[in-house]
Amino acid sequence: MPAVLPAPERRTRAATGTARALGHRHALDPSQLAAQAAGTLVEQGCLAEDWQAWPGPSRRLADRCVARRRRRWAYAAAAHHDAREHAARALALGRRTDPAERHRLHRAMTRTASEQPARPGWNGDRIHTAAVRLERDHHLDLGAVWPALWFVLPDPVRAEITEARQTLSRATTFAAWSAFYPPLTYWWWPVAPIAASLAAIGRIRIRSAADGYALRVEAAARLHAGDLARSPGTEHSGPLTTETGDAVTRLLGGGYIAATPLSGSTWVRPTGRRSRSEPGRW
Repeated sequence: MPAVLPAPERRTRAATGTARALGHRHALDPSQLAAQAAGTLVEQGCLAEDWQAWPGPSRRLADRCVARRRRRWAYAAAAHHDAREHAARALALGRRTDPAERHRLHRAMTRTASEQPARPGWNGDRIHTAAVRLERDHHLDLGAVWPALWFVLPDPVRAEITEARQTLSRATTFAAWSAFYPPLTYWWWPVAPIAASLAAIGRIRIRSAADGYALRVEAAARLHAGDLARSPGTEHSGPLTTETGDAVTRLLGGGYIAATPLSGSTWVRPTGRRSRSEPGRW
């Protein structure tokens, strides 16, 4: 912007030019603002990080979803565990079983969640899985150490994570557009399949983006948590141990003491009773 223009006018022109470069008619394009606001609501609903603080009816509905998903996951995880045990016994006797059945059972389990469900939907659980695994394997509370870990990450890694997070936000905004089309079916019925298509594509994009973001966050924490352990002066070398993970979590979490980690095999056989416990949230 020309330096001779007053500062407010320069800012206005800069905002307008940026909006047009992004394909918006104006920096305050109402349709874009509405879509972004709806995208934020979709994102909060998909990730459901704070679902236990939702208003009463929404919280009860989310609680039922979590309980149902836990029961479904527990049955699938138990079947997968039994198949692995059978394969291990056969291998000990010198026989090798066909892995196709184990792979099928594993896919059936991960369609619900990679670890025991703690959120109402798959996307939130996929991101939450990173925190669960790091706490179990290294006694790291990801919520406590992530702000400090961000500063020791190399620039290319931070750029990858930032781009993955923006991809997730764009996917939720894309899915939110489908909510604006159903009212138009009153005037033109072909809008209905368009809205359904947008919703289906948005769901696929959100799942892919959530998976990519969770993979990058977990990989960054596993690869660079050792650098974080050395930064505060902790005596550490080699792979990150659970003792070092506890020390780093206590140091960066303000006296936080890591809870007992989940057991090595994180499945629990269904008992027919609901459990309201939830692994460490992030």
